[in-house]
Amino acid sequence: MDDGDDRQHARSPAKLEATLVSELGGTVRGTVRDVSVAGLFVACAERLPVGTLCELVVDALDDDDVRTVE
Repeated sequence: MDDGDDRQHARSPAKLEATLVSELGGTVRGTVRDVSVAGLFVACAERLPVGTLCELVVDALDDDDVRTVE
């Protein structure tokens, strides 16, 4: 069955809190839903325009400690 997904890299499900700081000056909170070698998907209540440059900060748990990845 072809689901229309022709990505080169497999995606793995994830559930990580993330913050996007956009070049437009805003900050958007979201949740990383999946990760692959080539990127990730962040679900957010607010959409940024396609092509907007962002700084991505992800909070990941490591042995009950929160680690921040930028």
